[in-house]
Amino acid sequence: LETKNGKLFSVAQWYPRMCVYDDVRGWNTNPYIGASEFYLEYGDFDIAITAPSNHYVVCSGELVNPTEVYTLAQQKLWEQAKLSDKTVMIRTKEEVLQATQFPVKSTKTWRFKIKNARDASWASSASFIIDAARINLPSGKKSLAISVYPIESDGNEAWGRSTEYTKVVVENYSKRWFEYPYPAAINVASIVGGMEYPGIIFCSHKSKGKSLWGVTDHEFGHAWFPMIVGSNERLFGWMDEGFNE
Repeated sequence: LETKNGKLFSVAQWYPRMCVYDDVRGWNTNPYIGASEFYLEYGDFDIAITAPSNHYVVCSGELVNPTEVYTLAQQKLWEQAKLSDKTVMIRTKEEVLQATQFPVKSTKTWRFKIKNARDASWASSASFIIDAARINLPSGKKSLAISVYPIESDGNEAWGRSTEYTKVVVENYSKRWFEYPYPAAINVASIVGGMEYPGIIFCSHKSKGKSLWGVTDHEFGHAWFPMIVGSNERLFGWMDEGFNE
């Protein structure tokens, strides 16, 4: 996605897949044809992404090296967000605009971990506004709602409420179905209209109001069907989309 402050990259389905052997049908030989998700094995992911130093990266799972990639002020806000039920600004519009004034001469490596997940995805951009808030789970555990979006998507009628929506959705479904298992729930304003992966979703950067609420609710709903349940959408599309609807 082209923005005034740099390209926004949404990266998914980016590494070789393990073929699934299940105890009902044996080896899964259905090819991926684009109209559905991959049928995937579960695993633990340890991810390192090296990006230009002016980029900010979000990825499935927990950011394990915030002290190496965020400024001191941003680190304090990051920790504050983990304790806050209200949205905390981590990187503001003003910071985005200031960053475009300096040349990029180096890189930073962002490290993430997610356990017992069937996939992982990420996004990277110099244009990201970043905000976050705590998610309260039924067991007492916590997760973190995070939103990243360009200045063009900012505003209380648009992506300024994304983290609020994300928090409500994850808390609601955790009570209704099964507790959310991931350390973060990340909503990315993207060129992708709506797509889900464990711990992270891509929604249209043009979405506002009811539209943004609806797509956020729907895509995070997929954290349960198929991400936790692990169904094969090539065979049982009615589970993936039907249950989620």
